[in-house]
Amino acid sequence: MSSFNNNTGFSVLATGYMGDYWDNYTGFDIDGNRVGDTLHQIDSQNVDNYPLIKTLENYIVDSVPLFIVIPVLSLIELVRNVDVTVSVEVTDIGSGIENVTLWFRVNGGEWRFRKVVFEENIWKTEIPAQTAGTLVEYYIEACDKAESEAKTDIYSYTIGKTAIES
Repeated sequence: MSSFNNNTGFSVLATGYMGDYWDNYTGFDIDGNRVGDTLHQIDSQNVDNYPLIKTLENYIVDSVPLFIVIPVLSLIELVRNVDVTVSVEVTDIGSGIENVTLWFRVNGGEWRFRKVVFEENIWKTEIPAQTAGTLVEYYIEACDKAESEAKTDIYSYTIGKTAIES
C-alpha cells in the first residue's frame, strides 16, 4: 500500500481498488463506478491506478461485509395454495442495507424475484402459493449502501397435498 498526499489537502491510502482524487486528472469514468478508467501520472516514478473522479467525501468506504442469517419459512408443513412467508435477518454495521431481494423458481424454471421489506425488525416477503408436488427453490440477495453484495445458498422445499389442520 502507498499513501499519497494530493493537492486537496488530505491523504488517502491506495488500497488496490480506490486511489486518490487529483484535481488535474483528465481521464474518464466510462463505466460509471466513480473511479477513473485510465491511470493518473503523479510524477516520473509514481502513478495512481485508481484515481477518484470526485473528492473522498463523495464515497462510502465500507470494509464490513453484509451478513445474512438462514431464512425462516412461515409454515411448519408447506401446503398447497398458501403463500409462504420468508423471514430473514440481514445486518450490515458499515454503510447500512440498501436492499434485500428474494429470488425463487418453480420446478427448475426461470428465476423470479420478490422485493423484501423491513418490518418489525426483520426482512420479510412471500413466495406465491403453489400446487401440490411443486418444487420451490429460493435464495436471498442483499446489497449495502457501499454496493457490496451477499447472497445465501439455494434452499428448497416441496409443496404438500393438504392444508394444516387447526
